[in-house]
Formats: sequence, structure tokens, C-alpha cells
Amino acid sequence: MKSSKILITGAAGFTGRHACEHFSKAGFQVIPVVRTKKDSDFELTYNVIECDLTNKTGVMTLINSYEPDYVLHLAGQNSVEQSWKESLITFESNVMTTINLLEAIRNSGKNSKVMIVGSALEMDLANANFPQHPYSLSKTIQTLCSRSWAHLFNMDIMIVKPSNLIGPGFSNGICSIIGRQVASMIKGHSEKVIEVNDLSAHRDFLDVRDAVAAYHIILEKGESGKIYDIAIGETHSIEEVVLGFGKIADIKITIRSKLPFQERFIFTIDNSELKNLGWKPNIPFNVSLKDVLTFYLQI
Repeated sequence: MKSSKILITGAAGFTGRHACEHFSKAGFQVIPVVRTKKDSDFELTYNVIECDLTNKTGVMTLINSYEPDYVLHLAGQNSVEQSWKESLITFESNVMTTINLLEAIRNSGKNSKVMIVGSALEMDLANANFPQHPYSLSKTIQTLCSRSWAHLFNMDIMIVKPSNLIGPGFSNGICSIIGRQVASMIKGHSEKVIEVNDLSAHRDFLDVRDAVAAYHIILEKGESGKIYDIAIGETHSIEEVVLGFGKIADIKITIRSKLPFQERFIFTIDNSELKNLGWKPNIPFNVSLKDVLTFYLQI
């Protein structure tokens, strides 16, 4: 039986590498797409395809050449800080790449199932609030365009909004940043002090491998045009993150916070709809932290 083909954009990124591994093990023919090849170990493992998704003609050629059954769109500019410095590039990377991809799929005649990975930082359009940063606006428009293409052109498109992803691999997330600092402490390269903005800030931390498993289930069982929130459903404070790393490393870390600790009302994300499709998180928070630290100790 011929295996299904899944095209994964942003394949060399934090989530992309885990997605390629997951779907490959699941029996899919993986088509990893990157903007620029870098002669990395990742490219020795997979037959990586180079394509600039802002180039409409290049994207059309990509889709027509490989005719994927599934498309997982992970590529984009995901840094809030960078979005302030390069707002135009952020819009091109998050909005135009998505439109180019959807148009190429629509015009190919192939009824590919498409997943667009949005963000928990998107605007709340129901309350018509303003975006907090250009990144939020770009991801909101990306989602709006994706749902519109699904409705207007009867395309099979699903949108997912994962919470704060953690796990082994290079990432700009807070757990990765702290894990990298703790690894440096263990190696004797830095003092055992971590400075954070707000110790009392809480976030829903989701292991990237559990997130990819959710993407798989939604691609196979999800409803077109629908938005799926992906989260554990519980939160941890930044203080818990630092103390967790300290316990795993068996070192005492001095924590300096720029803001005083304050009690907060904690919002949790409802993941019941996703659980109804058969998904549940399998990797505990402390295991994710251990895997993050192990990754940085090995490089």
C-alpha cells in the first residue's frame, strides 16, 4: 500500500524536526521543506527540499511536483521581539507564505488536507481588541485568511493554536532559554544566578512531541475551517520552571526578578474538544524539562 505524502514547511525548525521524525515513524512519506539548505545533520537524514515560500511561482512548482496528501505549515517568523524590528518581513513570512501555499494547493487540483499552525498570541476578534505587537496581528490575519480560503474555496484547512511549546531542540521559548543557562552553570561557564522579568507569570507548557501528536490526530480527524486549541490545561509559573531545572541539575540557583511576586488569576485553555478526538498529553512537565537540559548539555 502506498504511503501518504505529507509536506512539512519550516522542517528544520524546532517543531519541524520533531514533526518530520513523528510522521516518518508513523509511515508517512515526509517531504521536508526549508527556505535555505545549511548542510546540517538534519539534511543528511531527510531529502530536504529548498523553497522560498514568499515566491509564488516557486511554491506552485513545489506543490505541483510533489502533490502532497497532507500539508503541515510550520514556516514563519515566530519572534515577538523581531516583529517590532521587521514588521514587513513578519507579515511576508506569516501571511503571504500562507496565501501562496493555499493558492498553489487550490490551483493544483489536489485536495490536500492542510494544517496551518497559528498562535495563542492572536487577537480576540470577538472582542475587537487591538494587537499587542505586529506578530500577533500577522498570526491573526494568517488564521483569518486560512478560514476564509476553507470557506470560499471549499478547501480542507484546519488551524491549530498550540500553547507554549517546550522540549529538546533549539527554541526561543522561555524554558529553552533557562535550560540553556542552567546547562552553562553545570559546565562551569556561568554563575548560578538567573534573572527573569516576572517570577509569578504562569504559562501552559506543552511538550512539542505531544503537540505534533495532536497535529497528526487533527489532520486525520479534524473538521475543516475549525480552530483547535492545543494545551495541557494547567499552568506553571516561571519560578516553578527555574526551581524544576535546579532540582533536576541538583544545584541551588539564585533567582532575581525584575518585578515583585504577585498573586494572579490563572487562565487555563480548554482542550476538551481535542481530547474528544482521542488526544491526550503523554509527557510530564518535569520530563520535558529534563529533556531540554539534556539537549543543551550535549552540545
